Amino acid sequence: RESFSDLVLPVTIGSDMHWWELSASPRYDERGSFLGFRGVGSDVTAQRRSADKINHMARFDTLTGLPNRLQVNETLGEAMADADRWRGKCAFMMIDLDRFKAVNDTLGHGIGDLLLQQVALRLKSCVRASDTVGRLGGDEFVIILPEVAGASSSAVIARKAIESLARPFHLAEHEAFISASIGIATCPEHGDSVEALVKNADTAMFDAKQAGRNAYRFFTADAKAQPLLEH
Repeated sequence: RESFSDLVLPVTIGSDMHWWELSASPRYDERGSFLGFRGVGSDVTAQRRSADKINHMARFDTLTGLPNRLQVNETLGEAMADADRWRGKCAFMMIDLDRFKAVNDTLGHGIGDLLLQQVALRLKSCVRASDTVGRLGGDEFVIILPEVAGASSSAVIARKAIESLARPFHLAEHEAFISASIGIATCPEHGDSVEALVKNADTAMFDAKQAGRNAYRFFTADAKAQPLLEH
């Protein structure tokens, strides 16, 4: 029974969700009995939807709809925190598309964008409901596995992803073939921070490329990170 202001509440009208912003103060009769509240309200649905859209754009890739680097880092951080809390494991996969640059240069950026969208769909079909597929930019994708029993669990998903991406892509009137190189780092063995896990997964991915591409590799302590000159 205290005054309040700028209280935003969800209101369902028909099948649509709206948002109202309310401010009010209590009212009493001459004997001091509480009668209710009197105040004002305004419909802030448009502002709320605009803010939600801006927030979504800041955290999700506009081309594929996948989580972007910001959202990936936050999701990975949460997965690592849960793994530490429950003394479990989580895994992070860095995925780089082989021969994507050739498709992009030969068939054009429009076809390249279609390819990236289809890659996103295929990767999502390879993971569990609890996993997260993201895109860091360009032809770099990631998979976050929040709960894994061991290396074999990660390997199963990595093989599924490689097999899925090796199938031909039908893009408008064109057919394209690519493959994927995947690096895997596991928490807590391969890093106790988001930055360390991402760096080590990237190093393992480079090893997969050096091994002939179209393969996956786990991070090993003696691996050395090197720059990728060609995708």
